[in-house]
Formats: sequence, C-alpha cells, structure tokens
Amino acid sequence: MKSNKMFNDLLKLSFPTMMAMVLQSVYDIVDMAWVGRISSEALAGVTLFSTIMAIFLFLNEIIGASSISLISQNYGRGDYERTNRVAEQTITFKVFVALIAAFLLYFLLEPILKLYSKDPKIIEAGLNYGRLRIYFLPMFFASYSINTIFRCAGDSKTPFYIMLLATVVNLILDPILMFDQIPYMPFKGFGLGVKGAALATVISIFISFAVGLVIIFKGKGIIKLSLKGLFRLDYEIDEALIRIGFANGVQVLFRFLFAAVIIKFVSYYGDYAISAFGVGSKIYGFAFFPISGLSMGGSVIAGQKLGEDNIELAEECARVTGFFGAFIMLVFCVYIMFNAQTLVGLFSGEKEVLELGAGMITYSTIMLPLLAYGFGLAVVFYGSGYNLPIFIAGLVSQWFIQLPLLFLTVSVLHLPIKFMYSTYMLADLGHFLTMLFYYKRGKWKYSRVS
Repeated sequence: MKSNKMFNDLLKLSFPTMMAMVLQSVYDIVDMAWVGRISSEALAGVTLFSTIMAIFLFLNEIIGASSISLISQNYGRGDYERTNRVAEQTITFKVFVALIAAFLLYFLLEPILKLYSKDPKIIEAGLNYGRLRIYFLPMFFASYSINTIFRCAGDSKTPFYIMLLATVVNLILDPILMFDQIPYMPFKGFGLGVKGAALATVISIFISFAVGLVIIFKGKGIIKLSLKGLFRLDYEIDEALIRIGFANGVQVLFRFLFAAVIIKFVSYYGDYAISAFGVGSKIYGFAFFPISGLSMGGSVIAGQKLGEDNIELAEECARVTGFFGAFIMLVFCVYIMFNAQTLVGLFSGEKEVLELGAGMITYSTIMLPLLAYGFGLAVVFYGSGYNLPIFIAGLVSQWFIQLPLLFLTVSVLHLPIKFMYSTYMLADLGHFLTMLFYYKRGKWKYSRVS
C-alpha cells in the first residue's frame, strides 16, 4: 500500500517532468535530423560542438544538483523565506558562471575542433552552429534553474507546458531557417544551414526562459522571487551551492570529458563514424531524458522527506524510482533490438552512417536497465546533498573501467568498432554496483543541508 502511494506521488511529480525531458530530447533530435539532411560533414560538426559544449555544462550541473537539495529541503521543512532566497540565487549565480563558461568556450572552440578533425567543412559547421549557441549560454543555464524551482515546489506541470511551447517553436523554425526550399512545402526558406538550426534552438531557449520567468514573478505559488534579489550575489548561499554540488559537478565534468575522449577514439574509424556516433548518442540520450525526469522528481520527493526527517519514505522513494526506471529502460532496450537501423535512418540515409549508428545503439544499451536502477537509488544522494557517491560511480565506471578497455580494443588490438561500443556494458555494470554499495552503506541518511 505504501509503495502504491509512493508510486502515485512519484508519477504525479515525475510524469510531467519526464515528458518535458522527452520534449527537450525531441527538439535536439529534430535538430540533428534536419542537420543530417545537409551533409554528413554538417552532422559531424554539430556533433563535435555538442560534445565540446557539454564539457562546460559541468558548471550548470554543480548549481543544479545543489539547488535541488537546498530548495526541496527548505520547502519540506516549511522555511519559505529561505526557499525564495535560494531560488533567486540559483538563477543569478547560474547566469554569472554561464558568462564565464561562454567566454572560455568562444575562444577555445576552434582549436578544440581542430583536435578532432582536419576537414574544413566539419570545422566550419561546428563554428557556425556553436558560436550562436554560445551567445545564449547564460539564458540556457537560467532556464534550467527556472524549471527546477517549479519542480522543487511540487509544480511539474508548468515546466512541461513551457517545454512543449519551446519544442513546437523549434519544430516549426528548423526547416524554415535552415533550407532554401522548405522540405515537403511549396515555400521558400532562409537557407541558413546549420546557423538556422542554432538560431531555431536559441529562439526556443529564449521563449522558455522568458515565459518561465514571467510566471514565477507573478508569484501565484509559494515561491515568489523579487527583482532586487536577482541583481545581487548572496555569498553564503552561493558558497553552499558550490560546496554541496561540487562532487556532482566534478562527476559531470569527468563524464563530459570522457565523452570527448570517446569521440577521439571514434575518430580513428573515420568521419562517418563520428556522424554515426552523434546520431547514436542522441538516440541513447533520448532514453535517458525520461529517466532524468524520473530521477529529478524522485530527488525532490526524497529531499522533502529528508527535510521532514522521514528516512523510511526516502528509502521507499529510491526503491520505487529504481524499479520504475529499470522497467522503462527494459522496454527501450527491447525496442532497440528490433528497430536500430530504422531509428538511425531518421537522421541519415548514408549506408555507412546507418550501419555504424545501428551498431552503436545496439551494443551500448544492453545494460541500461541496471544503470537506470542505480539512477533510481541515487535520488537519496541528490535529495540529501550527499553527492560524493555520484562522483565516485562516474569515475569508476568511465575512467577506471571503460577507458582501459577502449585503449585495449582500439589502440592496442585495433578491433572493429563494435568492440569499442561493447565497453559500455561493463562500464554501466560498474556504475550500478558502485551506486548500490553507497546506498546500502547509508551515510546519506544523516546528511542534511540548510
């Protein structure tokens, strides 16, 4: 009975979040699908930029993870004044660090692109797409925080509707801005190529940010932000945001750095392999967006229960989140087994990309149900602010397990690319076992933030 109630509470909070995450993935995928119609070089360029930008997103993740703990626990214990102050600082501090990230990324983008490819068309595509995205990085960071604030206060529907609006706008603008002749329609487009894809994305981000901010300032819920609070830094809260989220941020940095390392190994197999990896990564990521939404909802519930000192219900939340996530991933894996080439074919019709991409998503998704269960257990780490296990799990699975296997299969034995993709299986198993160990150890039960 208790599990049924927890499942219903989790579904009520998580389902709109999961759908919002799916919508986020949809417009990422739509971008890639349209870019794939331009050329494989354009697809490779956008893939490389996305990988490079992801490295700088660790700053967003530091503040994002800690804000969930701080907002949800203060909300759970009824300290709404503190909740409002933390919410304001989350947005302000995100914009501040995004400006730093944008400055660094702008000047480092071209030399980093040249580390991966010597093809001028690929580099040009990466620069044309990336520089426009960089200008709007502060707004991108802040829009994440606005949606987190809604969810931590128990409102997961508003972020869903905001994301739905942004996705529809992106779907409409992509073909109009990218092509000279709008596909399937008798109208002329703007013919901006990959710049058009980037422009459609940043317009969608602007809409998401602006609408969310207006709704929060109307203050219909408990959380009410002040304009004055957004134009000052509160060093005590900012220090807490960094301290609590640091382990998670470093883990995310290492994860994104590792993605950059994988791309380097993939590049040994040629430019088609890079394009295929970009497509496969988007499909792989599509599976994780609902899991991320589920995890975010579970983290909010766990944080609120720990704020009430109800450890038993926090444990129940972790178990229910884990089993539900594993079930979702199992369904996804079965679907992939029979439809891998069809999915990759949505992005590119080139035979080489089709075969390589299908191989990637088939081999790399086998252990995802176990990985999803581990993500479910991790909601108590996010909710409590005890984020060290998340960092260690990422370090062990990627750098201590997968990296040596990649070096062995690619650089030493020179095996076909399918063996490189197979390294994901052991890495995912290692991640799950590490999460399980720290969950059972139980230190999270005594960790609190303020």
